[in-house]
Amino acid sequence: MVYINENGGYVGYYTRDDGRLMCMKKNGEENMILPDVSDEFDAIEKEGCLHFIMQGTGGELIYLKREEDICSNP
Repeated sequence: MVYINENGGYVGYYTRDDGRLMCMKKNGEENMILPDVSDEFDAIEKEGCLHFIMQGTGGELIYLKREEDICSNP
């Protein structure tokens, strides 16, 4: 799990056993970000954007850039 400080709280990003990249808000609510990913990924926040790198279940390399707070804390 990767924790990112967003809007005064931490948001957790993690993969589930069924191959989904998930985001968990401070209140426990979950959002699916991407399906069909491996269980290893990395993320970095730079200049207000969150960058993910991961591998898809088919072996492909996936780069994902989040520019808006899709999982912002309430």
